Amino acid sequence: MDEHRIRVRNNHIGIAAHFALVVARSNIIWHGGDGKLGYGDSAIFSPLGQPIAEAGLFTEALLAADVLPHLKPSRWRRREELRPAIINAWHAAALAGISRTP
Repeated sequence: MDEHRIRVRNNHIGIAAHFALVVARSNIIWHGGDGKLGYGDSAIFSPLGQPIAEAGLFTEALLAADVLPHLKPSRWRRREELRPAIINAWHAAALAGISRTP
């Protein structure tokens, strides 16, 4: 189970860093009778893959983070050309929504 948790977490970190995106992951805390387990470990990762908010294992928490500083382009690279078109569309919509806030 821990191997799976680490692989999934690393995938989310990799997606954030590779595509220069803010990635939020969430997971429930749950124990099923069939041996399945939800272990929590929710987090928000910066475009560099660094955690900017974390709940921790088996911890219920409402995560919030100011992602606006992380949405501006990196000084040394932009990865928009690598993103799938739908992600670019979501990113553009997020930036447009932020620019309209008072």
